[in-house]
Amino acid sequence: LLAKKHMKSMIVVMPFGHAVDPFNTAPEMRGKNTELFTKDLLGDVMPQAEAAYRITTGPAHTAIAGLSMGGGQALFAGLTNPSKFSYVAGFSASVPRSNPEAQYASAVADPAATNKAFKLIWMATGKDDALLQPDQQFVDWLKGKGVKVTWKETEGAHTWLVWRRYLAEFAPLLFR
Repeated sequence: LLAKKHMKSMIVVMPFGHAVDPFNTAPEMRGKNTELFTKDLLGDVMPQAEAAYRITTGPAHTAIAGLSMGGGQALFAGLTNPSKFSYVAGFSASVPRSNPEAQYASAVADPAATNKAFKLIWMATGKDDALLQPDQQFVDWLKGKGVKVTWKETEGAHTWLVWRRYLAEFAPLLFR
């Protein structure tokens, strides 16, 4: 895509998504992974990358995307931090299956402001993916609140081949 000039050049940072040990079953740690990941991303990972590389900062120059668990993390970190990101994507994203308002209240409180802040909110899930129904419900919930979302239901399951196609479709939309 880059060689064909179908996308802008960019620096991609891929942090480890497990802020909480996935084998830690302590009740006080359940459900904290996304929150702690976001704190680490914004407080440590992004500042470190910005210090180490020539990165153009600001939301217009910053995107966040992820797949599966990382898709849910990307949606949360992005949609709850419009001052950091203008592009947000979830590929087969693990989203809240009940009461998304608890996590995304700030994103839906003022849909006009959300739509102005984000140049693109993009989600896609395959027809054979177990996350299709919850992702579709999440998209419908966001749209019902007035938030603009680009939604793709595609062929495929919860696999790298599907996510690779999503990346090839999403990347050319960035920073235009």
